[in-house]
Amino acid sequence: MQDGLWKELLQKIEDKVRALYAEYTHDYLIYHNIHHTESVVKNAVEIADHYHLDDEAMFILQAAAWFHDAGQLFTTPFLHEEESVRIVNNFLEGTEGISTAVITAIDSCIMATKMPQRAQSLIEQILCDADLYHLGTDKFWNINEAVKEEAVLRGFDITHWDAGTLKLLQMHHYYTDYCQQLLDKGKAGNIERLRILLSNG
Repeated sequence: MQDGLWKELLQKIEDKVRALYAEYTHDYLIYHNIHHTESVVKNAVEIADHYHLDDEAMFILQAAAWFHDAGQLFTTPFLHEEESVRIVNNFLEGTEGISTAVITAIDSCIMATKMPQRAQSLIEQILCDADLYHLGTDKFWNINEAVKEEAVLRGFDITHWDAGTLKLLQMHHYYTDYCQQLLDKGKAGNIERLRILLSNG
């Protein structure tokens, strides 16, 4: 597929995802909303630019980034990746010039973000790092509060929220050397600050 056609289809994908969030979003999606999706797309492009991906790989990555959380609109957090895959497959089915291999790669990228993350290909690794980019930034604290508020509104137990968040940070690792160099130090600082908060009760 020519570069112009990739860009044209990406615009249709962006328009579709924005329309889904506009029509089906819920008040409890404090974090998993269109703004998070926009942020993940932006992060993914930033990381991908470092690796000079070709047009097809860039399309796969951005398509997956746009759709990766769309399933949050229709099902539980634990099944949203599978629902996101179903949504993107329905959208791309029958699209001229899109091979089964491209759709399968998009599906694999989305499923790689399922916690705990299991990324294999470079584009899967980039999307996973883009999704949790904030763990290594000072935005982590506000985002963590938003995720917590969303959890409350969705009826989840947050009794041990800070301890669980610390465990997540300690278990997490960035796949790409780009994010390791850029974000590992910030993540270590967030871990230390969270440890101090927990020790102070």
